Order: sequence, then C-alpha cells, then structure tokens
Amino acid sequence: MKWRWSRGEEEPAKPAGGEPVRKVVKQRGPSVFEQAMRAADAEPDFETRIRLVLTAIRELLGRDDDAELARDRRPVQERLVEAARIAPDTALRLLCDVADRCGIETEAGRQALTVWTREPVAAEFARTWFAAECLIEDNAELGVWLANSVRADAVSAEFRQLARGHLTGLVDRHFERYQFSGSSVPVWQVLYALGPASRSEWFLRLAELAEERGDTGEAARRYELAQRFGGARTPGKR
Repeated sequence: MKWRWSRGEEEPAKPAGGEPVRKVVKQRGPSVFEQAMRAADAEPDFETRIRLVLTAIRELLGRDDDAELARDRRPVQERLVEAARIAPDTALRLLCDVADRCGIETEAGRQALTVWTREPVAAEFARTWFAAECLIEDNAELGVWLANSVRADAVSAEFRQLARGHLTGLVDRHFERYQFSGSSVPVWQVLYALGPASRSEWFLRLAELAEERGDTGEAARRYELAQRFGGARTPGKR
C-alpha cells in the first residue's frame, strides 16, 4: 500500500511499535428520514402511517439536499410504491420529484404507474400525467411498458377515457408542438396505444375537432397533413 506521506504529505504519528495510527471510522446514525420512518412505522393505522410517510418525503425533498436524498433513495422509492396503494396520484408525482433529483429504479416507476393506471383520480389526472410524462422521458422503458399495458387492456376503463380526453385535448391545443414530434414522445405512445395507431388518422380526428369549433383554416391545414401522411378523407367529407 502506498501511504499518503510517501506522496509528499505529512507522515502521521506512529506508536512505539512503528505502525501508522489507523483512524477510527465512526458509524453514522440514522438519517432524519430514517428516524421519521421509524416514527411512522410505530403508527398502527395504515392510512395514518402513509400520511406520515408522505409528509416525511415532502420534507426530505424540501430540504434541497441531494446527498441526503441519494442516501435514502431506495427506501424513499419503496415507501412511495407502498403509498401508491391509497394515494396513487400523490405517490407518482412525488416519485417524479425524486427521479428529477437522483433518478429512480425502473421497477419502482412501473409499480407506481400500475396502480395509477388502475385507479386514476379524474380531478388530478392532468397534474399526474405531467409527472408520468417526466418519468417516461427519463426512462424510455417505462414508456414502452405503459403503451403495451394500454394495448393489453391492463389499465382501467376510466384511465383509458381520461387519457384519451386529456391527451387529445393536449395535442389539439398545442398542435404545432406535437404535429411532427416522434412516435416515442409519451403523448403519442399512449394515443397510438389507445388507437388509432397512425398519425394520419389522428390528424383526421384533430381536423374534425377544429372543424367542429369553426376553425376552418386550422381544420384545412390538418386535413392536408392527414393526406400527406396517408389519410384518405378530405375536408367536408366526414
């Protein structure tokens, strides 16, 4: 072994035997988060315990200490997956915050998404979709998994309805942003899985939406795009 002082650093003190003094490494105590989890685990009521867990995770995220968060990264993910059982939207959004700071395991994202796609809360869908989209953009495997789950009917009918309405509206309102974006973009991944599975068919549907609200210029542009992408319908022939 090459000791530090052989590289020009000060030689540490030696005992009578001539061996260098070894520093005693102090064992770290439990982190603030670990202490909070011990307190939560002492709570017998499951829902109360989960509320304590979610509060502790919010406080951890609020401390803006990435080193502390990285240290507790795995137990935080495990706790959020557990919390998703009764608060899927909240758990998924917090998981997105964790991923943004220090990354998450694919399996944790998959488990949280599974619960959410089976029990979405309509009033919170837009906010939670934004979090899900962030997770998918950071982990392409989750996007493929979600699209396959939709195709396999492994999601609830309510999720399909909410996703179709929200994502169609999103593309309709921000058409220029999405019209030429790739098929790996989370919005298109899910819309293709919901069907129809082609850009031309979606352009036709979006043209019809513009036509229904009286925006004839935008409708014509979308019909033209649909034709360029292989769609057969023309304006006024619905």
